[in-house]
Amino acid sequence: METERRLKNATDHFFPVACGAHVHRLDATSAVTSSARAERHSAVVTAAEMNEIGVWYVLRSVLRVLFVLSNNIYCIPTYGVWMFLLLPLLHFNPALYWCVEGYAFRALLLMVAAWGWTAGYRYYEVGEDMSSCCDQECLVLANHQSTGDVPSLMAAFQNKTTVLDDIMWIMDRMFKYTNFGFVSWVHGDFFIQAGKDTRRSELNRLVDHMLNVYCTRKRKWIVLFPEGGFLRKRKESSQRYAKKNDLPVLEHVTIPRIGAFHAIVNTLHPNRVRAKDSIDKVEPLKWIIDVTIGYPKGEPIGLDSLICMLGEPKDVHLHYRRFPIEDVPLNENDMMSWLCDRFNEKEVLLKEFYRTGSFPVLPNANGRLLDAPHPVVFDNGYIVVMHLVFLLSSLFHWWLLSWLYALLWPF
Repeated sequence: METERRLKNATDHFFPVACGAHVHRLDATSAVTSSARAERHSAVVTAAEMNEIGVWYVLRSVLRVLFVLSNNIYCIPTYGVWMFLLLPLLHFNPALYWCVEGYAFRALLLMVAAWGWTAGYRYYEVGEDMSSCCDQECLVLANHQSTGDVPSLMAAFQNKTTVLDDIMWIMDRMFKYTNFGFVSWVHGDFFIQAGKDTRRSELNRLVDHMLNVYCTRKRKWIVLFPEGGFLRKRKESSQRYAKKNDLPVLEHVTIPRIGAFHAIVNTLHPNRVRAKDSIDKVEPLKWIIDVTIGYPKGEPIGLDSLICMLGEPKDVHLHYRRFPIEDVPLNENDMMSWLCDRFNEKEVLLKEFYRTGSFPVLPNANGRLLDAPHPVVFDNGYIVVMHLVFLLSSLFHWWLLSWLYALLWPF
């Protein structure tokens, strides 16, 4: 009995403690399990949210690509059809024909410039105010970093009166075979083929083009990228050349090429134009406009970013300086030195821009300086109207072609 009593007491004493410990262990295990479940639930929610965000970005990119493709489809053919239908006007009144063409060309460039604007990119102009030379003959020199440089210039120029109407772009020959190549060909842009073997013949073609297209169509601004290629492609060879010839080694720009610049200036310099008495109605250049394009952290944007809305939108800054054409020497060696000085200055500008986020002020007494970075503003209402004009024109042309088809082939 004593043994049983002792066993019972031991059991009564042990099991409450054991059961209590077991309960505490269960509570701890439940707490850990609940915590793990909460973490897993949180992880599942986060993954779901991330997956939803990823799907949205992909969907947004697909929609943007479809929008840009459709934009090309209802704009470029419409431009071509109108220029074809107005061809009789070219015979009777060439000036009016090219005036109409220039307006249509500006509308097309606005479409391209608006891709960046609608993707959230913003453009700011600093340096000299260029408004006083918008209707004068100018040669624009710009640094070249990526495919986003051209849309950035289009965006900056779209609100400068008729600059885009009367502009002439000098671009690589390969762009002639792109979707916009036909438009540029009709407008009178120049496609140049790079290479030592074709250098002389291409520069001769450029001179003929300046006299027979640029001058006769009363164009104003010429856009040239003297580096002859993107920074990332030419930087290494440029630095090797600089070290070999004891020149400054540039990091943010490359050593410019003199060929096209010399051909244009030598043809349209006031001293040269006055000497060519046999050439009528040739307006000489008035200004050299030096444009330095700066991207935050030195990370240029490309067309893929503008079209697909990849990455975060950026603020693009364009720094302007201008020089009277008389400042450019006509001797080729001196001209090369003058051009290299401009790119050395670009190097200083970009170095400071990447360090501080703003361009420094360089002394220049040729124009009024902008007090602060001037934002480029787009007229959203005008953009919508231009889209409607191109869409309605496309519908009209489709109806016209259908009517002609039914008229000529009734069966």
